[in-house]
Amino acid sequence: MVRKLFLAMTMSAVGLGLGCGGEDWGGPKGPPPPASPAPILFAAPPPSLDAGHMKVDVTSSAQAPAKSEAKPQGDGGVPVFPHVEGSISGGKIPDYEETVAGMRPALKACVDGKGELDAVVEITAKVGAKGAVTGTDSMGGTQFSEGAVPCLIKRIEAATFKKPTDGSPRVTFRIKMRKE
Repeated sequence: MVRKLFLAMTMSAVGLGLGCGGEDWGGPKGPPPPASPAPILFAAPPPSLDAGHMKVDVTSSAQAPAKSEAKPQGDGGVPVFPHVEGSISGGKIPDYEETVAGMRPALKACVDGKGELDAVVEITAKVGAKGAVTGTDSMGGTQFSEGAVPCLIKRIEAATFKKPTDGSPRVTFRIKMRKE
């Protein structure tokens, strides 16, 4: 956007210098002459230009700054990473470990870079008779950034396990930030 605005202002300045100022570009004299291929150089760019009601900084880059790839830092600047564990209680679900393993990448994505060292949250999923999650309870999670725990809950509530073979099972997910 800054480049387009700068180009428009440059073309306007070129047009004014050639006696085309004040005319509508689609008016009786036709379109404006093409811009010179040579760039217009300034000794030092102005710090900002006032474009109507919008102030534009022409010294900044037109690209957004790159997001940092750095991981959250634990004690002494050591990177920390999410670790996901799953356990079952109150019943049996065949191969529940496979379902938990398949969910790990999505759960890690919810909290990666969003928690302090030793940040921990436990989310217990109630599994219904057909294997669908019917509800969740969570405990902890205060050391994670806003939005991390709701993301985890949403992903866990969307899970489908194999049909339970015994009882009313609950699968507890423990997500903890730790050094790896």
